[in-house]
Amino acid sequence: MSYTKLYSSILDSSVWSTSKETRLVWITMLAMATKNGVVHASVGGLARRANVTLDECRRALKELEGPDPDSKDGTDGQRVEAVTGAWFIKNFEFYRETKSLDAVRKAQQRARASGTVQDSTRQSGQSQKRSPAPEADTEAEDPPTPLQNEPDVRSDRETKCPLTFEPSPEAATELQAHYGLSALALKAISDEFVSYWTMGAGSGKARSNWQAKFREHLRLMTPPKLEAFKAANPVEEPKTPVPRRKGATYVPPPDAIPMPPEIAERLSKLSRGSGGDSL
Repeated sequence: MSYTKLYSSILDSSVWSTSKETRLVWITMLAMATKNGVVHASVGGLARRANVTLDECRRALKELEGPDPDSKDGTDGQRVEAVTGAWFIKNFEFYRETKSLDAVRKAQQRARASGTVQDSTRQSGQSQKRSPAPEADTEAEDPPTPLQNEPDVRSDRETKCPLTFEPSPEAATELQAHYGLSALALKAISDEFVSYWTMGAGSGKARSNWQAKFREHLRLMTPPKLEAFKAANPVEEPKTPVPRRKGATYVPPPDAIPMPPEIAERLSKLSRGSGGDSL
């Protein structure tokens, strides 16, 4: 049986400004969704579960499938997409992983404060055996990287990825320059990396050098995915002020409204320092 966390922030979402039927259908779809955000139902079945009429359900789906000009997630605001025999809730997995990662961090902080968290590297009487997987072999070598000046932080023992992992300041500076990333883009990639190794398919696996593993993660990232991170978090171009040359002549743009001759003459006198009456 699947379930969905319902956060109080939904009350501030633009979906809460829609009709009560749309809100009912939306929350019903969240409750019915699989772990991948797919809602298996017909329009009639969804209407029965949401306790709305068939026409009300169709209108709600049309609204949820349409764009939302007040969307705050950087997309067009489309919440659901019709697929064969079902609907797909867009961004469902992303927000689920993001919220869960945040919840795990808070839970770990509470447990640490109460003294119930054990060191993840503590062994139970026997030394931990290293995995002969190819992935560990690539870590034994020094993978090609633009970070030539970064100190070696390889440990003698393997540890799980910490929830607070982030690239070192030196690595962040050089990675941003090498891949053309903004600080926000690198942070988003780092969060995805932590989510994968703490809650995704890599959960529970240990490595000896997480800084090197993150560099490898970036190096193996497909160009379309890297470009998607760049597009969502563009680099801000620094604004260089244009110096004003003393005594420069102002050239109006071609579509500028002509200045009345008497005003132009007075401005000319003032610029020459010949005095005259004020404007």
